[in-house]
Amino acid sequence: MNRVLCHVLVLLLPCAALLRAQPVQQPAAAPPVQPKVATETMRSKELQVKAWSAARARNVALYAANCASLVDDFLHCSDQPKSMLYISERGLSGAENRSYTLEFTADERMDAVTWRLMQVLLRRRAREMGYKVPVDAAVLRWLASALTNRMVMGGRGVRGIYELDYQVANQQFARKHFPRVDELLLSRLSPDYSELFQLHMLHCDLLVGCFERLPAPHGQIFCELLELAAHGRPLVQAASYVLQNYQPGVVSLQAWYERQVLLVCDRGIRHQSLAMIIECVEVLESVQMVKAGRGLDLVERVHLDEVPDVIKDLKLDRNAIGHLQLCFYELKRDAPVLLQPALDMYGEALATLANGHTTRFRREFRAAREEFARAVDRQQRVAAVLDEAEREYVTVPDRFGVYLRVQERYDELRDQLLPVWQDADSRQKKDAVAPVVP
Repeated sequence: MNRVLCHVLVLLLPCAALLRAQPVQQPAAAPPVQPKVATETMRSKELQVKAWSAARARNVALYAANCASLVDDFLHCSDQPKSMLYISERGLSGAENRSYTLEFTADERMDAVTWRLMQVLLRRRAREMGYKVPVDAAVLRWLASALTNRMVMGGRGVRGIYELDYQVANQQFARKHFPRVDELLLSRLSPDYSELFQLHMLHCDLLVGCFERLPAPHGQIFCELLELAAHGRPLVQAASYVLQNYQPGVVSLQAWYERQVLLVCDRGIRHQSLAMIIECVEVLESVQMVKAGRGLDLVERVHLDEVPDVIKDLKLDRNAIGHLQLCFYELKRDAPVLLQPALDMYGEALATLANGHTTRFRREFRAAREEFARAVDRQQRVAAVLDEAEREYVTVPDRFGVYLRVQERYDELRDQLLPVWQDADSRQKKDAVAPVVP
């Protein structure tokens, strides 16, 4: 038995030596997983988007298509674009030799991406019209700023409507603070200055709205500006030239703008405070009556539907009824959304009175007043909930941070532009108050 074991060991020893001599085979490492590149193509607008995820590529393509539709409507272009625009997330471009490209990052602000996208879309349409507009043309920056304001700040693409709030601009114009037209046209302000750029976009949009009011076919004025830019005409001179063609006799571009912009500002929504809306409705739905007696309470306001003589006189004066309806319509534009249906009811009641139905007018006017009171109550309760949530979750720096940054930026610009003048003024003041030494 021992002899058999010895023979087995002698046979196994060479095999063991061979096993020790061969290196141990490690399992091969799996190749790194390459992220999949998603591509989305919109043939109707000649757009191709590449991104690191399918959802992002789809969303960017839809948004870019909305921007392209806005540009086409702005320039009144009904035909399909002929050249493809390639949009890619950073690291996926590979389109350096193509005519129209745009690169973006996932953390880039929407207004910054939209501003650059609008410039490319405008340049593509201009080239297809035969206008070789330079890439850095001032007209592209100005029109892109205006269209970005309509796309991003106006809510188009989110709610599908074009509705702007010109309250900030109205407050500036009420103080006679008008921007200079040449600065709006030639500004090189970039989206890096977020708050200032938003204000710049708003005023660029208003200036575009002034040109849209000229008696010209839709989009023709801006096509002419693109053509003049392609021929090397400075933008300010081109704007003055186009203005003279459609409205002869204008002496100053700046003076024309300051008159027209007040009319353009009236298009937007101008939300007023709830107390202001209530006060205006009280004035419109009632008349002042003199009571018997003396003192401070001699005059009181009485509702229209409670004064038969006033209803009789108003029924015979269609101009007065139309004026009241116009006042309620203008007030509706300033009012919050919850109050607007009740204000429409006032106008419908006045229309009933214009048709000669006095009894029905009283009933509808009273129903409008009751509905307005209920709407005011709902608005106050919603405002109370929002105020409580804001006090709980929104800090003071978050609430006033935007305004503080704008003020700091203005202070920096003032210090950069006026250091010499301020030093000279301070030296003059010191010299004026210095005592005279005998």
